[in-house]
Amino acid sequence: MSAITHSSFLIKNQPAAQASQNQATIASASATDANSFSDLLATMQAVNNATSTTTSVAQPATTNNTQTTGTTSQASTTTAQTTASASNKPPSLQEFMQKTGADVDTAIHYVYGAVGAFTDHRDWTKIMASDDPLSAAKQATQELFTSSDAPVQTNDLLAKGYQPVNSQSIIAQTDNLALVTNDDQPTYQLISKDGFAFSSPIAVNNVEQLAQKAQAYNIDQTQVESFFNNLAQTPKATFNDYANTTWAQLLSRLKVSW
Repeated sequence: MSAITHSSFLIKNQPAAQASQNQATIASASATDANSFSDLLATMQAVNNATSTTTSVAQPATTNNTQTTGTTSQASTTTAQTTASASNKPPSLQEFMQKTGADVDTAIHYVYGAVGAFTDHRDWTKIMASDDPLSAAKQATQELFTSSDAPVQTNDLLAKGYQPVNSQSIIAQTDNLALVTNDDQPTYQLISKDGFAFSSPIAVNNVEQLAQKAQAYNIDQTQVESFFNNLAQTPKATFNDYANTTWAQLLSRLKVSW
């Protein structure tokens, strides 16, 4: 299997003049694909350098030696909250790789790249303390996008300028896998529980990339097969006769690549 592609895809707000024209169009720019791998790696290495030393907790400034009891109590509360927040920060790439044995590309994906513009609510303290941190990271990443128990991210994403996938552009969907129209061409896309895409569009015939993306987000083969069985029940006319390939043939290719 080829290296994991670290990308998370969301749809940016469009100017009002273009909104109606492009209502059913899925944008093709990934929230993380704008940076090259080398740029992302350089950024991650910089983060590692900054976090490789002992984490320093911001302490309240002391202007004199006569602080009141109430001020001291408030400062202690602030310090405790900061410490709790810092303790759940993602590990450095070096720490994750040493703990899991993962290569750098896999580490970048699960520590940073998979989340993209979404807010990272994964419990990294729990992940790194588990017997198998890599499996725990995969599971937590999947739950971040798919679990009904995960925090709703709609308002945060809208505030960042992203839009959910237009329901009118969805041809067929099974759980988090969907076939959508993208510039009048059908493409695969992974869609979060809140309706936002978390992968860039994948060409219909590129089932190998679909398998790679599904595995990267811990989506099992059974779910993918159910998705294709659903597609097989959809009238072919819906897809504008995109290719002389049946869903059964595509599924067979996907199973081989899995």
